[in-house]
Amino acid sequence: MKRSDHYNLLEKRIEGKGGVRDGNALFTPFRIAAAIALLTAAAITANWGMLPGSSLKLEIVKASTDDVLWQTPIQEGEKLYYQYIHSVELSPVIEYYTADQDLGLIAVESRTRSFGAGLPYAFKGDTELADGFYIMKNLNEPIGELHMQPSYLYPFTLHIREESVLLHRPPYARTHLILRINRPARWRELLGI
Repeated sequence: MKRSDHYNLLEKRIEGKGGVRDGNALFTPFRIAAAIALLTAAAITANWGMLPGSSLKLEIVKASTDDVLWQTPIQEGEKLYYQYIHSVELSPVIEYYTADQDLGLIAVESRTRSFGAGLPYAFKGDTELADGFYIMKNLNEPIGELHMQPSYLYPFTLHIREESVLLHRPPYARTHLILRINRPARWRELLGI
């Protein structure tokens, strides 16, 4: 094809004869508008799907890998607690939390039979002595997520509703764990993942 033939084709396209506007049915105004609408809808749907869903999950996660080892649905304001035997004082410790979709875990109460190294203490809330326990109530302390490393030597359990998780047994024992509230993305919620 000669150079002059290229110029002739270009002129025809500019004039609208045999070019993009006349002979090419791929780029009709309707198809262009439909493609733009489809891309816009896909972008909006993808953005909506990445937003946090409405359901909450309580998760135990392996800190080094972020692998979820255990999870259960949890409602806003629902209570949970964990209890363990302190390895130095050899006394029971029970700590109560509530779930909050924005703040994560909120410490509300702590019970211990003694005070010593590594045991909970605070100058918050109300303190009383009952049934041999020092009880700190009304703490309302947002902590977000709770890091722990349960020992296999003494019982260490997490309780929510009627369910108990034995944290002193594999795969939890001797592992850096994170207890957290998670709001899965909407697309995961819809797929049940």
